[in-house]
Formats: sequence, C-alpha cells, structure tokens
Amino acid sequence: MKKNGFTLLELLIGISLISIVMIFLFRLLNDIQHEALSNTYIVANQTNRNEMINILDTALYENGDVCSLFIGSSATDRLYKIGFCDNNKEIDITISKMKVKIEYDSHKYAYEMRDSQAYYEIALPYTITTFNGKKYIRFTIVTHKKGLRETIIDDIEMMGTVRTLTVRKENVDEFSYTGDEQEFVAPKTGRYKIELWGASGGKAKATFGGAVVDNEGYGGYTSGIIHLNANDRLYVYVGQRGAEAITGSSSRSAASYNGGGRGAGSSDNDDAGGSGGGATDVRLVNGDWDNAESLASRIMVAAGGAGAPVIGRATEYHGGYAGGLTGVGYIYRWENALVEDADFHATQTTGYQFGIGQDAILGIGCAGSGAGGGYYGGKTQQVNNVCGAHGGGGSSYISGYTGCVAITSITDTTPRNDSDGEECTEESAQIDPVCSEHYSGLKFTSPVMKAGNELMPRQDGENLMIGNEGNGYAIITYLGA
Repeated sequence: MKKNGFTLLELLIGISLISIVMIFLFRLLNDIQHEALSNTYIVANQTNRNEMINILDTALYENGDVCSLFIGSSATDRLYKIGFCDNNKEIDITISKMKVKIEYDSHKYAYEMRDSQAYYEIALPYTITTFNGKKYIRFTIVTHKKGLRETIIDDIEMMGTVRTLTVRKENVDEFSYTGDEQEFVAPKTGRYKIELWGASGGKAKATFGGAVVDNEGYGGYTSGIIHLNANDRLYVYVGQRGAEAITGSSSRSAASYNGGGRGAGSSDNDDAGGSGGGATDVRLVNGDWDNAESLASRIMVAAGGAGAPVIGRATEYHGGYAGGLTGVGYIYRWENALVEDADFHATQTTGYQFGIGQDAILGIGCAGSGAGGGYYGGKTQQVNNVCGAHGGGGSSYISGYTGCVAITSITDTTPRNDSDGEECTEESAQIDPVCSEHYSGLKFTSPVMKAGNELMPRQDGENLMIGNEGNGYAIITYLGA
C-alpha cells in the first residue's frame, strides 16, 4: 500500500542527518579558511623570515661555540644576548609581540609583523642536544595567529654549537629548595612578578619486588604582579619534594619541608606510600616554617602534591595533585575501588591544618601516602575497612584571586568578612573580591593559579609542563616602575 507523507520518526531522523552533514561541511570550510589564512601569513612574511634565518644562522656558524646567554625582561619585550666562547661578539635579539630586532657585528635589523592578527611569542625557547659527542643549541622564534585552530603556524629556528652554557637573567631573583627561609629585598620601587611552584609528593614502593612506583601527585603553580617599595622585605619558603616510601608496618618516610605529610608502610610489611610535597609560599613575617604568625602572613601559596599511593598490585592510581582553589584527593577502599570524597579535599577554608598536610596512619592493611602542604594541607583517611592509601593535595592561595578566602588577622585564621560585614564563604568569595584580600592590604593583579594536573610554565620560562615534579621553586622578576 502506498504511504502518503512521512512519520514523525522519519522526519526527526531526516533532520538529524541534515544537521550532521551541515556541521561536517561547516568544519571543512572552517579548516580550509584557517589553512588559507595560515598560508597567506607565511607568504606575506617569507622575505623577512628568510633574511632573519640567514643572519642568525650565519652569526652562529661564523663564531663557533656558544658559551653564554643573558636574558633581560620588561613588561613589553624580552632581550636575549647570545655570547660566544672564543671572541667578544654577541647576537642581541629583542622580541616583542609585533617586532623582532637583531643587533650583530655593528648592524641593526628590525622585522615587524605585517599581519595585525599575527604576533610573535615574547620568548626565545632553546634546547640543547648531543649528537656524535657534540652539543648543539637550537633557538626558536615562535609565531602565532589569532583565530587559527592550530595557533603556532610558523617557527623560525637557528642552530649552533655549544660548550658549557652560562645563563644570566636581569632583574630576576630565583629561589630553589634550601630547607630554610630565604629573604628577598626589593631593590627598587615598582612592579614585581612573583611565580611559585609547589613540590611534588614522594614515590611509593609496591608489593611486587619492592618496585618503585612513580605516580606521585605534582605541585601547583601560582603567579601575580604586586607593587613593592624599595627595601620592602618578603620571605620565600620553597617546598621540598616528598621522600620516597619506606616499607614496614612501623615505618614512615620523612615529612617534607613546608607542610608535606609523612607516608606510611602497610601492616604486612610490603607496600609503602611516599610523603607529600611541601608548599612554596611568600610571607611578610619570617620564622620557622610552621610558626603560626609566619603562616598567617602568607600572601601567595602554591600547593604541594601528595605522595604516590599503592594498594597491592593497584599502582595505576595517581597521588593527589596540588590544588588550585581546591586540592585533589581520593579514598581507596581495600577492594581497590576508587571513591572521590569532597570532604577529603583541602579547600580555601578547610583541610587537615592551616598550612600542613596530614601524615598517613600506620597499621592498616595497605600503604598510606602523605598529603601535600598548602594554604590548607591535604588530608588522608583510614576508617574501618577504608584504606587511606592516598593523601590529598593541598590548596593554593593568592591575595586578589577571585575565589580565594583570606584570613582575618595574623592571630586569627578564621575567614575575613566580606563587603557586607558577613564572614566570607567559598561561595561568597566567587562574587566578592574583598574575600580574597590579605589582611595586610597587599594584593596581586593578573593572578594565575594552576593545579598540579594542569598546564603551567616551566621554571626556565621558555616551555610548558603539566604539574611540577620535584622540589618547589620561586622566581621574582622586576617589571619596571
């Protein structure tokens, strides 16, 4: 029998198919357009690109091995001075978003970006490799174009040879782990960028042959710009990487400097979790790292990650990452089930302690990893047959970062009051910027906060990484008046 018209189901299927085809065609046209834009950009700048490569490659080839690299920074550009081992010549490269300037052998060259939608990355990433016993250094000028699906569209690379490279940075103070406070005195009045990396947790040991388990939680990252007066003093506390696990029912790995909790061995003497990593922070008051008034004076904190957990053969579970506003934490049950528990996370107002991660508890059937230090320290949990094999990462803090909750005073760590005179909560802090501001009145502009499982800058300033592995680190850069 002949059917007149279409059923509702047939109409819906037809409309769905047409929609899928239209989306596919739109994406295809979009990709073609992006490719055309990319090609137009490269062709328009081909002469500049080739001349730039020729000048730089010739200079690197003619002068032999590179021995020094000086890096100077300002708010708008970055200067690189490449020095050679056997003469006094230098290549000076200044990169801003719309221009690259080169000075070499008494000649000056300038290359302006012709496309208003394209720009240079204000960095000169470099890598050193060894081939057939010889070291080579490769510099890259990276170019981008706004709106392209693949933003990096044309890299300008040059290669030279290198002996032992010495790198110096202008207006930059760097702080690595020392196990003690480190003082920074502002050399002049102006704007300073502060960057902090929290430490990662320690490695675990597993049942099968005492194998080392490399799945510790990574440290977080915080940064911001702050105004300081000449001779202002800040105190930098750099977190220590968590200690590797020690097996045995009564064994604990050491606590980590600046808040990382201790790991613990299992009751049957086979598995063991690593210690948590210490936070890295900047304070207005010095003293022992766990001094109450010193902890209360922190104006920026990058949290540490938890130690690596292990339950029998279940080594795939990752240690708790350092948090941004909230740390990352899980509970592993005896049957190796993974359960996330919001009460387990360090937050802006709760955690094991203010600034200190919890130790794993001894004597339960599986190994416990220590929690990470932070604004609030991460937790572990062991109740009945719930095995706290996993410590949580700590939380981070930046004065002036929306969502952070500052404390009331140097002697009162309860949350400060909001604009209406009510005690700040994590919910009200999302809409009231006053909640994040430190009692000192100091606060950061352009704040950035990254958890330990997020993409963040490396300490060399030239590359990116997911989480910080190892000890913490701190960099303070003068940006100008």
